Amino acid sequence: MPYRHVPPIDKHHVTDPRAAPSLAEAQSTDVIWLDKDGNVRPMSSFQKYRLVIAAVAVTVGVVLCGALALVDGLPGAYRALGAVAGFVYLFFGVAAYWGVVARRALRLLAAGHPVDADRSADRLLTHPIMAAGFQRVARLIKGRVAQRSGRHTDAVEQYRAIRYSHAPQARRTVTLNRVTEIAVYEEIIALCNAKRADDAKELLGQAPRPTGDYLDLLYDTARLLVSFTTDDPSVVSTADAEKMMRYDRLVGGWGVLALVGWHARKRGAEPLARRAIDAELSKQRRDLATRMPAVARWLDSA
Repeated sequence: MPYRHVPPIDKHHVTDPRAAPSLAEAQSTDVIWLDKDGNVRPMSSFQKYRLVIAAVAVTVGVVLCGALALVDGLPGAYRALGAVAGFVYLFFGVAAYWGVVARRALRLLAAGHPVDADRSADRLLTHPIMAAGFQRVARLIKGRVAQRSGRHTDAVEQYRAIRYSHAPQARRTVTLNRVTEIAVYEEIIALCNAKRADDAKELLGQAPRPTGDYLDLLYDTARLLVSFTTDDPSVVSTADAEKMMRYDRLVGGWGVLALVGWHARKRGAEPLARRAIDAELSKQRRDLATRMPAVARWLDSA
């Protein structure tokens, strides 16, 4: 394969994508923020946590400085508390730095710069100790970049690595945290696109229906693609398939509405099928044939 150099973009000219205010209002270029239950929440809902963290850091600093002042005459205690203070602020500083790197990678991916998002994710993966809390996020980003470029087997490996980063007895549990749940549904999608329908169906059978609205959307997308790949419309109900039409601004152009059209046609609901297909065609992206090749081929003949 010939080498093609892709120059890095100027980080000062990356447009900060909009944070989706809710799932119903989310668009494909938005950054999605989830609460602990997997529901889409506006960014303003998370601002208070930043303030709490800042307040804790300031409080710790004030307390430690006061303690150091009180024991100024005790060199041993002074050095010990100084070491503790240094360690605490180093920890918060390192965590904040890698948090900025992870957020930048998500911004780049949402803004349509997958190559640079992949590079930022690589930075997190090459520092497994310092950036330990962001390893799964980095693999999630790399998996999505791989899917967009048609490397579905590579995407499966990235998503599977997230599951396998847990304890062996928990590797088949898909409700450990939000990142793991997202990775499981994305892995099912990647398995279908990699023509491994049996593996996708097996993993889908282990995944219980989530409670959060965004996670539920991913779950239904995975079910629709398994239904399409196995040519079995009974995997998804008509009501669940039709529900996807509410989020056309988010999923339109990625092949999901085409899946709704395929499912509706299989069920004999031609008006819904035509509406879904037309909606998909009006938003179709040039890389659909790379992201979902089988769906793109069906859409061409629909």
